[in-house]
This record gives sequence, structure tokens and C-alpha cells, in this order.
Amino acid sequence: MIILYSITFFMTFLCFLCLYLGLKKRNLEFKLKNVVSSLRLSVQKPLELASIYMLIFFVILIFLPLFWGLSLFLKTDANVLAVLITMAWGYNLIKYTFPISKEEKK
Repeated sequence: MIILYSITFFMTFLCFLCLYLGLKKRNLEFKLKNVVSSLRLSVQKPLELASIYMLIFFVILIFLPLFWGLSLFLKTDANVLAVLITMAWGYNLIKYTFPISKEEKK
């Protein structure tokens, strides 16, 4: 069980470290609009070092509720809730970070 908590803490630390390094490489302050704009720029230019940091941050951020939920509720029936919350979290995070405009749908 200690190994599972260690992995969860490491993934959380790695998530925030990638966020810090990604924003630092782009010389941006830690604000939500800067994080979202940096993520959108990372998709457009994925080979830059700052983009790699931000994309790693985003992927870990999507799965962070799954890591924490399964580490806390592994031996109970609440692990189903952790999976469902992660699915809803990931869907909404992707939908609101990378919105599709009406012109792009057509």
C-alpha cells in the first residue's frame, strides 16, 4: 500500500513540476488564463520543450483523480466512483481547455 501512495505523490509532484517548468520556459506568471493559453499553444507547437512540459502536465492532470481515488478507495466499492469522476473530469477538462468553435464544426 505504501508503494501505491508513493506513486500517487510522485505523480502529483511531477504534475506540478511540469506546470512550473512549462510556465517558466515561456516566461509566464502562474495564472489560470496563462495555463490555458500555454496548453493551447502546446498543441499547436508540440516539439518545443515548454510544450512537452505542458502536455505532460495536462495528461497527468487528467488522470490525477484516478490516481488519488484508487489509492484511497482501492479495497472498497467507492473505486467505481473514482473511475466515473475521472471520466467526467477528463471530458470537461478537454472540452473547456480546447473548445471547438462553430466554424470548426462545419
